[in-house]
Amino acid sequence: MSTKVVDGGRYHQQSLAVIVLKQVAPLAARLGFQLSWPPAVALDAAVPARVYESLWIADCPDCGTACLVWRDAPYLMCLRCWNGAVGGLWRPVVFPEAWEAIESILNLRPLPMTRHWLPGETVAQLIDENREHGCAVPEGVI
Repeated sequence: MSTKVVDGGRYHQQSLAVIVLKQVAPLAARLGFQLSWPPAVALDAAVPARVYESLWIADCPDCGTACLVWRDAPYLMCLRCWNGAVGGLWRPVVFPEAWEAIESILNLRPLPMTRHWLPGETVAQLIDENREHGCAVPEGVI
C-alpha cells in the first residue's frame, strides 16, 4: 500500500505511454484489439477520476472496472471491455481542479485504506472528515 495518494505514474514509476507500448498494446493484440498511441480519444465519453484507498482511479462506465489513471496522461482504456461501447477509443479522464488540496488532506490520514475522495466532495468536506476522525488538517488549504 502506498503511504501517499498516487496516480498511475507514481505507482508504476513509468509513464502511461511506456506501460501501453510495453504491456497493454501487446496484450490487446493477443486478444485481437489494436490500441493507438498517442491515444485516439472519444471526446464525448469523459469519465471522472476518484481516489480509492490512496489510488487515483476511474471507473469504466460500461463494465464498472476500476482502472488506475495518470494525471499527466488522463486517458482510460478498460482492460476488461476495451472501451467497446466507444469503438475501442480511449476515454478522457477528468481530474478535479483541487487535486493537490485533495491529496494533501487525504495524505494526513494515517491509514491508506481511509483515503477516499469522490467527485462532488469538496475540500471543506474532506477537512471536516479529518477533524471528525481526529486526523490532522493542513494549514492554509481553505
